[in-house]
Amino acid sequence: SRVLYPSGHSDHLDVATRRAIVTSVGQTASQVSLKLMEELDCDLVEVSAHGGSRPEHAKWQGKVFSRGGRNKKYKDFETETGYGTGDGLCGWNCRHTFFPYFEGISTKAYTNKQLRAYEKDTLSVGGKEITQYEARQVQRSIERDIRSAKRSQMAFVGALEGADDPELLRELRKGEDEASQSVLDAERRMIDFIEETGLYRRKDRESAKG
Repeated sequence: SRVLYPSGHSDHLDVATRRAIVTSVGQTASQVSLKLMEELDCDLVEVSAHGGSRPEHAKWQGKVFSRGGRNKKYKDFETETGYGTGDGLCGWNCRHTFFPYFEGISTKAYTNKQLRAYEKDTLSVGGKEITQYEARQVQRSIERDIRSAKRSQMAFVGALEGADDPELLRELRKGEDEASQSVLDAERRMIDFIEETGLYRRKDRESAKG
């Protein structure tokens, strides 16, 4: 099963579900933060930060912004982070969040040294230096290959259950064998990539559910 978005892009149901959950969790956390800030009459927000952030998010992560423009020392929260838009802070598949910041009272959660380390966090893959974000994009690509191969394998298994023609059975078994080998090949690529980069393997992202 696939989910078709208004843009015309489509995803398998498991992928769309995972993305929706991550997005929903982030948006719920942001709504809680906004409510707390309103109760505290807090104008400043500090955005969370993490390694492997997508480039367009890396430029604002870990920084302090002004929500209502009362403090001219800080840039506008929504303008800079894109909060409230799909590709901005707390948008599609975004793991960032934010929390109240009181100038002169709060201590920043991230030092400049930590933020610079996030920006320069690179890995060596095949003798080439790539960023954490690029490495995770490669990992996501291999995960998609694994899921695709598993779906193909499942399709052949399902077809075999209802087939009785000898020639058709032979072709289906051949297809199942090839699909099974594709699963093994993709999983081997993942194992090698994880060993080379030291990234955490997300087996939950490798399961195929429709």
